[in-house]
Amino acid sequence: MLKITSFILLFLLIIAGRKGSAQASSNYVVIKDSSVIVSAVWLLENVKPSDLSNGEIKELNKIFKTCIRANKKELRAPQKYKRQYIPVINSKGEKEIWVNCFCGGWNALNMDNKREVLSVMDGGNCYFNFKVNLKTKKWYNFMVNGAA
Repeated sequence: MLKITSFILLFLLIIAGRKGSAQASSNYVVIKDSSVIVSAVWLLENVKPSDLSNGEIKELNKIFKTCIRANKKELRAPQKYKRQYIPVINSKGEKEIWVNCFCGGWNALNMDNKREVLSVMDGGNCYFNFKVNLKTKKWYNFMVNGAA
């Protein structure tokens, strides 16, 4: 009886500890919460929330590495960054993603960065972002934060 009770208690603790429905790996998270997307709408205008397939994530990860290589004098090695992917459908029906990159862990600045968009004003090359159009496979609006 003690084993069954312990098992049930462990099972309930595991369930209670789970977070929302963010799609994630150790290096990136896809933020699907429409309230986050709406609050970040200034980043991509006239958009609707979307999701990413596994194939689109693979393509996005390739584009991320291409962006890093193109800006290697300004940035650190790709594995140093965590990424937040915020996917939307633009007014032309094309999928665009705002890619927000930062150093450190998922709880940087005491935030749950798997659910909340990390936004800082400075921080130098530890923080950068850009946009990607998956239809054209092009990245644009690349920006590295300023140094404090």
